[in-house]
Order: sequence, then structure tokens, then C-alpha cells
Amino acid sequence: MFFPEIFQLEYDVPGDSIRNVERCDGLLSRTRVRVTVERQSGIEEAFFIYLRDPDGFTRAVEEICWAE
Repeated sequence: MFFPEIFQLEYDVPGDSIRNVERCDGLLSRTRVRVTVERQSGIEEAFFIYLRDPDGFTRAVEEICWAE
């Protein structure tokens, strides 16, 4: 097993489970994005990811969500 698998750091998220993606600019970082997803149980979960291109990520997620 690899480190991400042991600590459950990888997510497989279907496009229709993504509820919200918002950029969270701060004083120290302009690359943070908050992603809200709905689990199979119906519970919503939010997490932050740090990206080199947050605008590109947001556009890609929008395309995935519109395609479904």
C-alpha cells in the first residue's frame, strides 16, 4: 500500500456528487480551493485542496458537472 491509500488521501468523486467549488484566497496562499461533495450516504463533506491552477480546476469541474 502507498501512503495516500493508508490514510485515505485519495478520493474518487463522480461529477454529479460535486456540490460546490469555490476559490478561497488568503493572505499566504492564492491557490486554495474548497470542494464540497455529497457522499453516497447523503452527507455533504468539504475539503480544501491547493492547486497550481485553481481557475483551470474550477473550469474543468464546471465542464464535468455540465456534461452529466
